[in-house]
Amino acid sequence: MWLKLVEFGKQLFNLKSQTEQNTSDIKDLQQKVHELTVVVTDLVQAVQRDRDNMSHEVEKLQLRLENALLKVERRFILGSKNAQQQDEEV
Repeated sequence: MWLKLVEFGKQLFNLKSQTEQNTSDIKDLQQKVHELTVVVTDLVQAVQRDRDNMSHEVEKLQLRLENALLKVERRFILGSKNAQQQDEEV
């Protein structure tokens, strides 16, 4: 009977030690999850900034292209008018 009581005490002590270790491990894991969450949040924000910047760059390029096309169109129209005026003078 005493042997069973001693064995039970050992098991109880081992369970207490394991519980303390598990509690410590859980706290460590919670800290790591928090740190990882911060890193992922920063990464998401960086990706969003890059996406926004790319969107603005595309918009700028579209405006430059439109501006260049308008300039060519204006030159073409002015060139046609100049050619017509020269034909009319002749």
